[in-house]
Amino acid sequence: MKYKKYFLLLFLAFFFLWTSCEKDDVCLGATTPKMVIRFYDYSQADIIKPTTELTVVALPSKDTLYKETATDSIAIPLDPNQNFTEYIFIENNNPDTLKITYDLSPYFVSKACGYIMFFDQVSVEVNQDNDLWIKQIELIENQIHIDTSAHVKIYH
Repeated sequence: MKYKKYFLLLFLAFFFLWTSCEKDDVCLGATTPKMVIRFYDYSQADIIKPTTELTVVALPSKDTLYKETATDSIAIPLDPNQNFTEYIFIENNNPDTLKITYDLSPYFVSKACGYIMFFDQVSVEVNQDNDLWIKQIELIENQIHIDTSAHVKIYH
């Protein structure tokens, strides 16, 4: 009889310990998407034209994301703490400043991942100076929820 009490208490202790545990929450790859930009030829709009020496600098921090890179596309992060982000795009020592504005939309992924930020009502404008290497900007997608395809075309 005494052993039955101990067995019952031991069984109940293991039962409560086992049921009180929860599965490990692991976040697998949920991140705030970046803006994807592709570069095209201004004179032939359907032809991809890589940059030759592209440098991209974030403002106001002056962090360099790309340095003298030859590429036909880039992915740049947008600031999730304010409704705009500015970058200086330098091609062959010719700087152009891009201002990207957007509405912020937090999206709950899971308890492990928390929130990521989506960007809606996106617009892009380039500064107006006398020597623009960026001839035209075309916004393909005004929402940034994924970063697997281009959102912006830059013609140069």
